[in-house]
Amino acid sequence: MKAMCKFCSVVLCASLMCTVVAGCSSDEAAETNANAGEGAAVEAEAESEDGLYYGYFRVVDRNGVQTFAFDYTQGTLQEGQENVSGAIVIPDGVEAICSFDGFSNITSITIPDGVTELPSHAFANCTNLTEVNLPNTLVSLNDYAFYECPNLVTIVLPASLKNLGKADFSGTTAPENRAIYFPADVQLETYNYERSGLVYTAMPNLMLPHGDGITVYVVAGSWMDVNYESLFIDNTCVDADGNPTEVSEHMAARAYWDGVNP
Repeated sequence: MKAMCKFCSVVLCASLMCTVVAGCSSDEAAETNANAGEGAAVEAEAESEDGLYYGYFRVVDRNGVQTFAFDYTQGTLQEGQENVSGAIVIPDGVEAICSFDGFSNITSITIPDGVTELPSHAFANCTNLTEVNLPNTLVSLNDYAFYECPNLVTIVLPASLKNLGKADFSGTTAPENRAIYFPADVQLETYNYERSGLVYTAMPNLMLPHGDGITVYVVAGSWMDVNYESLFIDNTCVDADGNPTEVSEHMAARAYWDGVNP
């Protein structure tokens, strides 16, 4: 199985030892080693017997599930966060991915159909991320999925989405012109919260607490439109029956779209 790396990996060399991205040809390795001091990098087509390598990442089989995971045989997590850059295209067949938290040089990422869940902090602190292509099979976004992504302005969510984590689109550096698009078919599930021994049901906060200047686009009359305000409940305040008593002051603006292309 082959795939073309869409990003560049800088290779760090010690005096007598070099770490080379798996699958690079000898010519590519020589070019990388020769230019490493200048911060140069090469694109490499990678292949191995036990899976597809993608620089510091590779596809592994975990209990029958193809997972796109960090490959510690290629370096430390810190090295990966520093060196992985550009566009990431996760190969078809992958069903689960690890978190890209802290990979600040990634500019875009494409996730194939088949992936149903993004882990907590999936793209948190990817400060240069400008584009995310989410799969049509995505069901769950866990907490802080796009936390501190100041250059990610437009987010188009798939109609398959059912679960959102806390503060998925927030961050102290979240852009004020961010636009988040919800298709008409999105129907989020409710969540149970407990405060002072009382349990009540509410929707998760989409932004916490920096929703100012962010616009959520919904289809008029859709479930998301009807339940919009409950998505921004301030969960710190509940009444004697466990019902929320205040709505967050940082509610994002609501706008409408036709559900086609933003």
